[in-house]
Amino acid sequence: MTDTGLNEQKLIKEAAENSQAFGELVMLYQKKIYSFALGMLSNPEDAFDVSQETFLKAYRSFSTFKGQSSFYTWLYAICRNCCYDFLKSKNIHNKKTVSLSEYESQEDGSVIELPDNSSRPDVLYQKKYEHEMILDAINSLPLKYREIIIMRDINDLSYEEIAALEGTPVGTVKSRLNRARAKLQQLIADKIY
Repeated sequence: MTDTGLNEQKLIKEAAENSQAFGELVMLYQKKIYSFALGMLSNPEDAFDVSQETFLKAYRSFSTFKGQSSFYTWLYAICRNCCYDFLKSKNIHNKKTVSLSEYESQEDGSVIELPDNSSRPDVLYQKKYEHEMILDAINSLPLKYREIIIMRDINDLSYEEIAALEGTPVGTVKSRLNRARAKLQQLIADKIY
């Protein structure tokens, strides 16, 4: 087991008795949970609110965590449910924006910009066009496909973690991801040709 895994296990044991240890668990996963919520909700403020709700629900129901999955997978499931609840309450299932550029933000709320070493305007324009085209394509995917693309390709969850979240076999996850990628590829091809 890695040092991070050992540290997580220690914090999980301590969190049952100590809220400070739970706070440390929150620190370990807050960026990943926020990133997923942002991908699902497309709004930084809503994603922040849902992230906070996720950790609050996790804290309140911490005694139900039995360790049958990783703590991160358990948190992810809570966040996913909070996202769906939020979408239902706002009745915005068809909202179609995902901001991948805002996934990593600093503690003060400012967005981390990745430097672009190319200085040619045509290269910059082409990259911006391609980025926007991919975002548009992701945003036009049905929610179940957008979710699995975000979980696997953006947040880098394993097939097993996604299967645990979905309550489906790994083969089903792979099949759904294949369909989502094919649909995304078709959407991009339609925009190009």
